[in-house]
Amino acid sequence: GDRRSAAWMTVARDASEAVVGVYALLNRPAPGAHRVRLRGLDIAREYRVSAWPAIDDDPVAAGNLGPRTGADVMANGLILDRPRHAAARLGDFWSRLFVLDG
Repeated sequence: GDRRSAAWMTVARDASEAVVGVYALLNRPAPGAHRVRLRGLDIAREYRVSAWPAIDDDPVAAGNLGPRTGADVMANGLILDRPRHAAARLGDFWSRLFVLDG
């Protein structure tokens, strides 16, 4: 399989919060669409999604931050699409943590 990236997720027992780690090993020169599907969240709960490290104009976190419902996040996932110039800026071996607080 393609080992260019990996994701890891843990959810609190009451689904009140979750942490998702996204790890990229090798950058693609022309990255395609990429989403990380999430599971185990409360579909009716609204989560505040934040990313660490907090980077201005972060091409990885863009579009994922702010309030999102559990139903939205589980249906659409974390969207990691980024333009080609942003992929070049990131390079190889980057990571982000996404925190969902509900």
